[in-house]
Amino acid sequence: MKIRTLGVAILALDLAVGAAAIAAAAPTPPLPPIRSVPIAPSAPSPLEPPAPPTPPVVERAEIGREAAQARAEAMQARAEARRARAEAMRAAAEARREAMEATRDIPQIVAASLDRTRADMARDCAQRGVVMPKTADFGTLATCSENQADIVRASLTRARRALSSAYGLSDAERANALQGIDRALSEIDHRR
Repeated sequence: MKIRTLGVAILALDLAVGAAAIAAAAPTPPLPPIRSVPIAPSAPSPLEPPAPPTPPVVERAEIGREAAQARAEAMQARAEARRARAEAMRAAAEARREAMEATRDIPQIVAASLDRTRADMARDCAQRGVVMPKTADFGTLATCSENQADIVRASLTRARRALSSAYGLSDAERANALQGIDRALSEIDHRR
């Protein structure tokens, strides 16, 4: 083993001496200067927006107070809206109660109105000299027991007479109008 260790040591020594001799004997040539290479322009990198400044402590406190005030105002507005809604609901309930009371009285109101109308119509007939029974229906009261067919027939007869002697009508127009009156008269006679 000693031989081996000794051989390795000699070899290391030879290498060191040889390297030193080579370094001292051969001068190294100077390196040529390096040419500069132009760099192609590139697109500018997008600018990042600057971070917003941090508000001072005084502004933060003021913002907090304003936010608290806004919350308080919103709560107050909601409370006011609730009160207004409750008031509207109370008013609607009152209106419904009043309407219910009014609908209970409707039959009485209608009966009273019919009685007043019947009395007024009977009074009109009495002014014409016709006494109507209390049980007369509205149709009889409206005509005071007069036969409306007779009244209409008399009116149509007068109109026929006036039309037969009217000026400014052609014979065809006159014949057409007289024919219409005659048809109406025959319908009245037929219903009797």
